[in-house]
Amino acid sequence: DESAAKIVVGTSGEFTMNAFNTAYPVEYFAYYSYIDSSFGERAELIEDFLGTGHGGSVEFGGVLSEKRDIEWFIRADVVDSVSRLLAGVKLSFES
Repeated sequence: DESAAKIVVGTSGEFTMNAFNTAYPVEYFAYYSYIDSSFGERAELIEDFLGTGHGGSVEFGGVLSEKRDIEWFIRADVVDSVSRLLAGVKLSFES
């Protein structure tokens, strides 16, 4: 079996943004990844796989409504020449 490498290094945290005279907490997540091309088809089973090689992702998000458990997010992913921008709303259906 040929050796292959997958490396992921990341960080996450929270900062406060002031909007309309209100302090608003924003969470962030960022990571760098490298998936060797010899990793094979197993690489495609990785969540959010875009391709092999060097890549990175940055995500920001926050709470829209604590009462209804609604959050927003925006995320940018880049792997070599492939890029993707995701934005949306997260809803919780738990009671």
